[in-house]
Amino acid sequence: MKKKIFLIGLPIILILLLISLFAIPIIINNIILTAFANQLYNLPLPVNTKIVSKTQAAGNFAPTGNHLDFLAIIEVESSLTEEELIKYYSDKTLKPANDVSFLKPKRGFYDDVSFVRAPIKISIIPKNQAYQKYPSSKSYIKGNTIDKGIDNKLFIIQILDGQYDPGWDLRAN
Repeated sequence: MKKKIFLIGLPIILILLLISLFAIPIIINNIILTAFANQLYNLPLPVNTKIVSKTQAAGNFAPTGNHLDFLAIIEVESSLTEEELIKYYSDKTLKPANDVSFLKPKRGFYDDVSFVRAPIKISIIPKNQAYQKYPSSKSYIKGNTIDKGIDNKLFIIQILDGQYDPGWDLRAN
């Protein structure tokens, strides 16, 4: 009887250990991501501005592999101009992902003892000029052309912090 329990229990324990090897880093990075994104989501909106959608993601958002980025986006509709939104958010300072949670992402490839990550800059991009930074990326950059089919009152407000060591978080490989 004990041998039968051992033969059934051992594979179950090994499977659970294998699953936790991959699940725990993802859970930890999602906690960090939520704390990072909440910095942006908890900022008061400027007047005459409303939220259309919110997005947050952790993964590899650049063409190079084996690093982890944290991204938060708010899409807003505003009667303010791009310049007015930039001015409104220019004095807001947000912390990098490694400073927002009691959990810490694994040190990045460029993080040595003397390296201190800079405060995070908030990017304001008119949606009609927004292009994905890379084909597989979720982050945006401002392009030179204007898509006249997109309302000029829509804006993407984003924060991005990256180049962390992904460890076993498979979203970054």
